[in-house]
Amino acid sequence: MQESENVWSETQKLTHISENESGYVLSRGGWMFFASKKLMGNVVPKVGDEVQLSMTKGAYIRGLKLNGKEIYFKTDKQIQQERIDKLQKIKEETHAAFIAYEKHATRDYNSLHKCLRAEIDDLRAQGQEQREQWEPEVMFTLTEAMKIANTLKTPEAVKAFWNATYEKKQELVPTLSDDHFAHHTLELACASAYQVAKERQKEVFIAHELLNRSRG
Repeated sequence: MQESENVWSETQKLTHISENESGYVLSRGGWMFFASKKLMGNVVPKVGDEVQLSMTKGAYIRGLKLNGKEIYFKTDKQIQQERIDKLQKIKEETHAAFIAYEKHATRDYNSLHKCLRAEIDDLRAQGQEQREQWEPEVMFTLTEAMKIANTLKTPEAVKAFWNATYEKKQELVPTLSDDHFAHHTLELACASAYQVAKERQKEVFIAHELLNRSRG
């Protein structure tokens, strides 16, 4: 949408409002949106107020009217600056999280089975930017995989764990992190744990074969 179009939605009434420190969650016609107090200024929305929105890129709210009065309207330049500021904030937060992660990165790396260390090695070979963006989450997944593999031992046990409910998983591996709900990493951890269990099984078989040959 171009600024010159300045197209507004049809008027609807606000049906529900909840407030927090930074702004208001407003409901209209079964659809919710957020309006920051910084943009609203001294205006306090009320249930029953007539609301109109100006949208861009399909869903981004660039403007809001209450009872026919324009409360705010963001120019293309303002929208672009918001995007730049948001990306910069994400970059800074990602870097800060990586600095904190680095304090235990060596310990975590050394705790991995060699078949999993290769994943970290490949990631590190892609450069610092990729490391900062992905390594903390990948390492978290792999260290969780080691918890599973170290506790359950066999590929069969890991497979049964994989198919169990989350509550049962917590029983089987009590040290399992709750952060999997936030990171959606549990399935990847299970797959990596299965890989470790299979590799260890293979290593035991090879060790037995070598022992038998030495005795023969």
